[in-house]
Amino acid sequence: MSSSPSILFMGTPAFAATALTGLVTAGFPAIGVITQPDAKSGRGSKIGASEVKCQAEKHNIPVYQPEDKAELTEVVKKIKPELIVVAAYGMIIPQTVLDIPKYGTLNIHGSILPAYRGASPIAEAILAGDKETGITIMKMSLGMDEGDTISNYRLPITREDTTETLTDKMATLGAKAIVESIPKWISGELKETPQDDSKATYCKKLTKEDGHIDWSKPAGQIERMVRAYTPWPTAYTFARDARIKILKSREIPGLRPGMTDTLGVLSFDDGHIYVGTGGGILEILELQPEGKKPMTARDYINGNKQLDGTKLE
Repeated sequence: MSSSPSILFMGTPAFAATALTGLVTAGFPAIGVITQPDAKSGRGSKIGASEVKCQAEKHNIPVYQPEDKAELTEVVKKIKPELIVVAAYGMIIPQTVLDIPKYGTLNIHGSILPAYRGASPIAEAILAGDKETGITIMKMSLGMDEGDTISNYRLPITREDTTETLTDKMATLGAKAIVESIPKWISGELKETPQDDSKATYCKKLTKEDGHIDWSKPAGQIERMVRAYTPWPTAYTFARDARIKILKSREIPGLRPGMTDTLGVLSFDDGHIYVGTGGGILEILELQPEGKKPMTARDYINGNKQLDGTKLE
């Protein structure tokens, strides 16, 4: 795209890498990529490059990994991009950087703003039971996700969606959104629309502790929690001090034979695992005991019959 402005891309995880690939495939001239420094991850805490860095290297795009905001500013000043595109970069971008590009800085955000400003919008939408989410392309400002919106692309949330599956869908949609929005933004076809701050909602960065199940919550809410916290931090509970990750579950309407609605108590019946909650029954379909591989409810029961009637903590 010879008429496209020179683009500097900033991002880190797979969600961002999909957008970078979309831009490159569409012919946009990415003159550089900025991503977070290589970090420890996975078993053995090996040092690994971000998904964005790996993708950039495949396309022979120069990669920069500044350690702080001051270094970030110096790098961008040297590159002198006409447009910056950001997707889940992982650092608040200072005004000194936002002021550099002629056409501003466009961010690919995983919600329909002003809903779910912050670090975990996809998980939050599932947790809230929303039927729809989407991608917002916004012009970045110094405030957290407070910039004027440029375009919106909507996407339904299914009852089977987890944060993992929905993130994949959103990544593809985000790539489509930025590829379609850039030419219209540069030509002036797309205009800035201020957000209605009175309707803003916020979501925090998730921690491992957020996955601990409170069985006094309704079954439907816990089921959404299981989906929202897949693949991380995962929903979990404790049976006799042993951690159990709940990987797949469903709310059961009404009490059936073999069930107990006693709060937080396990009941086994014909290969099924049920737990009483603060509102209804939750069936656990797939789980992962501490130190073991994921397994079905039936397989878990076969090796843990003594836990029938145990109170989960």
